[in-house]
Amino acid sequence: MKNPWAKSARGKHAALLDLNPWARAGGSGTASPAGAGATIASGEPLAAARRAAALSRLASGVPAWNRWADAMLALQGPLAGQPASLALWRDLATVDVSGHIFRQACDCGGAVFPGPVDFARAHFTDHAWFSAARFLDVADFSAATFDRDGVFEQSEFFAAARFDQTRWSGDAQLRKCRFRREASFRDARFDRAAWFIGSDFAGALSFSASQFAGDAGLDQCDYRGVSDFTLARFRDHAGFDAAHFFAAVRFDDARFERQAWFQNAWFDAQASFDRAQFAGRLNFNDVRLPTKSKVHDMIATLEQRLAKGRGG
Repeated sequence: MKNPWAKSARGKHAALLDLNPWARAGGSGTASPAGAGATIASGEPLAAARRAAALSRLASGVPAWNRWADAMLALQGPLAGQPASLALWRDLATVDVSGHIFRQACDCGGAVFPGPVDFARAHFTDHAWFSAARFLDVADFSAATFDRDGVFEQSEFFAAARFDQTRWSGDAQLRKCRFRREASFRDARFDRAAWFIGSDFAGALSFSASQFAGDAGLDQCDYRGVSDFTLARFRDHAGFDAAHFFAAVRFDDARFERQAWFQNAWFDAQASFDRAQFAGRLNFNDVRLPTKSKVHDMIATLEQRLAKGRGG
């Protein structure tokens, strides 16, 4: 059954405007033609209207949000092979609330984000719920601030996920997340517990220069791409037990100030701990390493040093 609007680009644009009436030009700025004599705003007028519409939908609740998302996804397929129409679709599917201050709890649990998402520099003054959310395009939370818990458990990121320089005053809860592309938490600050247990990182991952003040639960994760924990600081327990590193991983210059747990971890490729510092207990029991790994010598040296420190 053919969609009635699919006969022309003009008809497709009209359908997008029916779903996103906020994008109609209001007489200011540059406009481009759409169906039925309508025009589509561009530039700053479009960005301002898009932002206001996104915040209004977020305030309306997840069911209303997902009705819009599902309708947008239904319009996306017939645009395949039409770059101009797909570019317009992506403009209207974008969610840009960068820098916004959320003064009440933000509940996006189960929400579907069909286009790019920009929460960069957003400030969540109350709980931020993104559990089981699906981010189908780039998700940018860079420099976002979470005053209370930030909950992303079982969320799925289909494109790049950016959490660089985020600040988490409450618990960071990202258990059983799926990152299908690269993920970055460079220079993130976790003031309380950070839970990533059971997550799957399919692409490159970086926690470079991140600081964990509470428990760092990175256990039972699959690290399928190159992982970087260079200069990371673990001020409390650091858990990597039963983690599986499919590709190279670097812990160079990392600081483990309390327990470091790597029991039953698998390293299929080389692991580097150059200049890493361990101040507390270590557990590398039953760790699986590639042959001729430098980590064998490092573990033996550390265990000898710690035994001497305990008077053994």
